[in-house]
Amino acid sequence: MNVPKFTVVLGLDAHTLPYFATTCPSWKRFYPELWDAPWCVFYDPSQITADEIKVASLDASVRLVPWNGSQAGYESQRAKMLSGHVFISRMIETDYFLKIDADAIAVSRGEWPMAEWFVDRPVLVGPGWGYWRAKGSTMSLVEWCQVLEDFGTRHFGTEPQGWEGRIGSWNHVKGPKLRDKNRFVSWLGFQRADWVRTMADLFEADFGQGRLPVPSHDTSLWACAVRSDALTRVISVKPSWTNRVTLRGCKREMEKLNE
Repeated sequence: MNVPKFTVVLGLDAHTLPYFATTCPSWKRFYPELWDAPWCVFYDPSQITADEIKVASLDASVRLVPWNGSQAGYESQRAKMLSGHVFISRMIETDYFLKIDADAIAVSRGEWPMAEWFVDRPVLVGPGWGYWRAKGSTMSLVEWCQVLEDFGTRHFGTEPQGWEGRIGSWNHVKGPKLRDKNRFVSWLGFQRADWVRTMADLFEADFGQGRLPVPSHDTSLWACAVRSDALTRVISVKPSWTNRVTLRGCKREMEKLNE
């Protein structure tokens, strides 16, 4: 079995473009084969231009998709851009897409990706993470859980066996975080395009054009995978990849690589 064909996908606006311009050289240094894959970049045309993206992407063959979300009435710029990571699936022609954030940094060469990750066609493949939270929303974490639970019940049936410890377990909500060892990081991972398209259709049917159940693409997709018992696969990308949440942190990490 070979690694399935995939498209590199990222979303950019005025906030994330400087991150991308900083970190992209590390991607090309350690994983130049990413430049053999098609790229699909959705961007906010009210904030940045196509030419700025082409310069920052270091000559990748980029398909640029304007994403303004004006008709969806997003509660924030963050919600608008995160929704794009789901609805861009409708424009992906490969079996999978690699969702990568502008703050992801390649720090060494490793065996990545590996064909064995894709055995039995999992819907999500990515590094594990231990918690999630209601970031960038006016809703509480308990309200997020309820929205996702209700959505899952409508579309995937009654509560599955072993529900304790899954997304709807209030016992796992500790302050602003819900502890769950089985979810994924948001900044790097492979997603099966046909499955994400199906989820996008369900989201729009319930919440409106271009909108997610909660303003988090990774939480929304992960919750759907859990409730529908879809196959997912947790992998390790360390020490090959890392991320930094601030631009200053990204620049420091790049300086270390260049020492």
